[in-house]
Amino acid sequence: MKKITININRYQTVFPPFVYFPDRSILFIDFFHQESDFYEFNYDIGDLSLGDFVIIAHEEDNLIGVSKSNGAIFSLSMTDPKNTRYINRNFSYLMQSLDAYILFDVEINSDKTETKKLFYIGQKLKKILETIDSTVFNTVENWWAVYIEYLEDNSTGIDEDENDELMFFND
Repeated sequence: MKKITININRYQTVFPPFVYFPDRSILFIDFFHQESDFYEFNYDIGDLSLGDFVIIAHEEDNLIGVSKSNGAIFSLSMTDPKNTRYINRNFSYLMQSLDAYILFDVEINSDKTETKKLFYIGQKLKKILETIDSTVFNTVENWWAVYIEYLEDNSTGIDEDENDELMFFND
């Protein structure tokens, strides 16, 4: 994956001076590639008020924003606050987490990958994500937790007797 360097002047409280953004869509996240595309947004929808964000990308119908108060990354639903999800503790952890996902991207999206294997891939990815950012699985509704659950739900034929294979992925 190529990365695009952006010199962030306007949002130095949220980002370091130079930030690297992926040059392609990853997990349906399309990053903006110019500082002029970023914008500020106050998330106050329904009963959920999370404060001010710098919007850096979009994900289908949601916005991806960096909290101006603490730097946390969220997927902000514009239609239903229940679909707003915490992603990562900060921008650096988001990029590291997406890099970890890319390690498994080909296998996850291959037509030849057995659905049973998706469970093990999900477990390995979860372990890596936990080492990058310990907060990503604090609740089952966090963005990464929902994605891992999706992988596990789309796997089939997992037997409890297959612990040997699972142990390999836990090393």
